[in-house]
Amino acid sequence: MLMFLLMACGESDCGDDVVCKVSGGEYQAQAPDGWRTLGDLPVAFHFYGYQGTPEKSFQDTQALQEWRDAGVLYVVPEEPGWWDFPDDMALMETILDDLDSRWGIDRERLFLTGHSTGASSVHDLACLDPATWRAASPFSGVFWEPIPDACEEPAMPLRHTHGLADETWPWEGRSFGENSTQGGVDETLAFLVAERGCDPEPVAQAEPVGKSTCVTWTGCADGEDLQLCTHEDGHSKPADWAATSAAWMLAL
Repeated sequence: MLMFLLMACGESDCGDDVVCKVSGGEYQAQAPDGWRTLGDLPVAFHFYGYQGTPEKSFQDTQALQEWRDAGVLYVVPEEPGWWDFPDDMALMETILDDLDSRWGIDRERLFLTGHSTGASSVHDLACLDPATWRAASPFSGVFWEPIPDACEEPAMPLRHTHGLADETWPWEGRSFGENSTQGGVDETLAFLVAERGCDPEPVAQAEPVGKSTCVTWTGCADGEDLQLCTHEDGHSKPADWAATSAAWMLAL
């Protein structure tokens, strides 16, 4: 009865520091200020890296403010260990339905972002479930080996960002024992360029993206460009990652 009254009044019983629970999992979410008057909200899903949690992600107060200022519903799902596709997509659909019932979401503007192993999940989703998402902006992680044989259609805009001094997910990738190998950035981009049929040579962007320098492959399938942005730091997201991601995503 309480849930019904809250929903009838345009309120949610979770959000911000209060975890939202759904069948099979949970998530944390932050709605933008004045969300009741904004109509259906664009959504940015963030996937965190090894030993991360939604609570730790919500300690990034600058990112929270930048997503809020952009008018985006920011969502961090509790990751069930390694994401297993397509099985864990059932959880994502459950979360999407729950978000829609609580806040009202624009399913044409569902965005992906993630860091490290979370970025690898983003690459998987962008490749294997592109029809659900509008764009993806992963940081500091690409596919694990073996990379997919092919991606589903249609292609979606993707901007990958990587630190040139990253030692946790090195540019060329690395192996952990015999069964776990991080893919390399060059290998991943070569696969995506070929898979999308992009022009083979990228074009340098005239203006940097925050601290990052970017190149863009154009002429890709469905007209959706592919970008690679690099910075001089290590295994980190640039400080303004949320603001630059939101601006790029919402401009598409």
